Amino acid sequence: MIKGMKKRHRMALCVALSLSAGSGILFQGAVAHAGAAASPAMPPPVPSVMSGTVQEGTALEVKDKDIHAKSIAKFDTYNFKLNETFEAGDTMLTVADAGAFGGAGVDWSRITVDRSGLSSDYFAGIHGICRVVVLKSKAPMALHFTNYAIRIFDATDTHESALMTDTDKDTASSIEWVVNRFRGSHVIYDGSRSTEREWGEAFGGISYDGHTTMDNVLTVTGVNGVDDPMYATGGKNEGVLGDVIENKAIIDLKNTKDVVKEIYGGLATNEHNTGIVRGNTVVMKNGTTERIYGGYTYGTGAVTHNTVQFAGGTSTIFVMGGFTTGTGGVANNTVYVHDGISHGHILGGYIDNLKSTAEMTGNRVIVTGGTTEEIDGAYSKGKGVLRGNRIIFWRCGHYGRESVWRTCTARGWGC
Repeated sequence: MIKGMKKRHRMALCVALSLSAGSGILFQGAVAHAGAAASPAMPPPVPSVMSGTVQEGTALEVKDKDIHAKSIAKFDTYNFKLNETFEAGDTMLTVADAGAFGGAGVDWSRITVDRSGLSSDYFAGIHGICRVVVLKSKAPMALHFTNYAIRIFDATDTHESALMTDTDKDTASSIEWVVNRFRGSHVIYDGSRSTEREWGEAFGGISYDGHTTMDNVLTVTGVNGVDDPMYATGGKNEGVLGDVIENKAIIDLKNTKDVVKEIYGGLATNEHNTGIVRGNTVVMKNGTTERIYGGYTYGTGAVTHNTVQFAGGTSTIFVMGGFTTGTGGVANNTVYVHDGISHGHILGGYIDNLKSTAEMTGNRVIVTGGTTEEIDGAYSKGKGVLRGNRIIFWRCGHYGRESVWRTCTARGWGC
């Protein structure tokens, strides 16, 4: 089970780095102008040091990507101007030596990002998460900052963005502009890239800042390697506020033995989150997993009307419609078992909180096929009443009114 951490290719046609107007200094390094290819025998010039006088109005402005320099000396400000050619994974400026960013480092307030060149259409094309590295040091953990704090920009109706270091601390290897989509995001993960930068997680949509995470879809068709990804989540919220509504994770791995350890339709990871987790879905078609949750919260909100469609593949530990470690209710969640193999426990709903007094009502497990070992309509470690939680065996011809039918196996029931 995971709790979220608050984190957020081409030759450049023309590279222009300049000091601001009025300084009397212009530094320009042309890499390859439009219409003229750089000669293989004449590599692009690499400036040794970009320097300016530390005085008000003196700035280094970076306008393009794939720029390399030995180091940067002290400037009053460092401005990175974004444009709509930037894509996830692009790097604007890479330095071999830390320069002014070594030792005590640079005051974080001197680092700025200009987003004025980005339109709403540009943001509309971003699904999941996009990271543009504005400054990177070749040496790890070589960049140092004073007064560091993540800088969060105003959100749109669908996206959040921020400026931060890759460690979210004052010592780092890079500075990143991060934009993430929390509504209407559709991501297909095929295993062609690593999820290491996202701490082993693939997700459809995510909110770090407490916006309702809604209508996001993640489809996973492959893995990059062992524990890559480790987690797959349709929609995730890491904030104190915000609901998690109608997100979906679809797992259809090419190889049955490929593993994604944990799968979530909708997930709220902040224990202080007050939002509801409602109407989220996991569709398991092929592959292997340890745990599946239709809807899951660490917070205090209710978990309702979440669904797992178990239609193939293998689960080794849990399959749950709705789950909470908080104090909210868990109601009307459903697990459908159509096919596949469950070697563990299947539950319509689960409360994992000894202090909870919430009722559990209307949670169901409906079995029409597949192989199962242990089933409960609902289970609570708390003190609340369990009412109307059911197990239904359509093909077996058996019907359990509450969570009293505990076992259904291919050998025992012929499901």
